[in-house]
Amino acid sequence: MSEAWKHLDLQGGGLQTLNLLMTRHQRRRGRAYLLWLGFPLGLHRFYLRSPLAWLYPGLSLAAGIAATGPGPAWAVALTLPLAGFAIYDLITLEAQVNAFNKALRMRLYLGQGATPPPGYRGRYGEEEHILEDYLEEKEQERPGHQAPTAPGNTTVEGKKVFSFAEQEALLREMQQQRPKPRKAQPRN
Repeated sequence: MSEAWKHLDLQGGGLQTLNLLMTRHQRRRGRAYLLWLGFPLGLHRFYLRSPLAWLYPGLSLAAGIAATGPGPAWAVALTLPLAGFAIYDLITLEAQVNAFNKALRMRLYLGQGATPPPGYRGRYGEEEHILEDYLEEKEQERPGHQAPTAPGNTTVEGKKVFSFAEQEALLREMQQQRPKPRKAQPRN
């Protein structure tokens, strides 16, 4: 499938635009793990826009300078924390990717204009009985079944409302009553 849809610009707001932005800017686990292989440079941290990203190249550079200058003891002393950070990141990389994507999602979906207008009290008015009536009506419904118009009434607009099971039984009965096709008689 073509990935051209990721580059569409719908010129405006709405859920489609937010989904496209989310798709474009979210971080992928596979790519983060691949970049982790370059941990001395901190590529995975730069990918996740971590403020500690500069720690990796800084420690790597200091360990390299220490290995050529003052002695290997300093290089080992600087390489051990670098290795510890790398192992920690390997263990928590998936959680870091999820945290980045969650923060991105919240920033996009809860961004400008996402708050309700002042004085907004929700879908229902100030009368509390409206919500109670609605909930009572919904509790009477069954999945796949249209609610009766009045309590105890099993008809809607004069027609019987069949449940899903009743509809299935009627279809099976109709199938059994259907006349079987006759075999064609050979012509002489």
